[in-house]
Amino acid sequence: MISGAALNKICLEEELGQKIAGIFKSAASVIVYRSSPAEKAATINLVRKYDKSALTLAIGDGGNDINMIQSATVGIGIMGKEGNQAA
Repeated sequence: MISGAALNKICLEEELGQKIAGIFKSAASVIVYRSSPAEKAATINLVRKYDKSALTLAIGDGGNDINMIQSATVGIGIMGKEGNQAA
C-alpha cells in the first residue's frame, strides 16, 4: 500500500521510481490510497514505464477515476455512489 503523497515524491526521482517499480513488479497487487486523480494515473504510468510487459488493472466508480481507468491495460468503470461517469 502506498499513499498519494508518497507516490508524488517517488515520481519526482528517476532512480527511486525505478526501485519502486521493481518492488511493484514483485508484488501480487498494489493498493494506492488517499490519492488524487492524477496520482492514481501516475501509479499506472509508473508501472508501465519501467515494465513494458506489465498488465495493469484499474477499477473505479467515479469521475475522478476515469484517467486511471484509461491509463491501465484493463480499465473497469462501475456504477457507484458517485454516479456512472466511470462506467
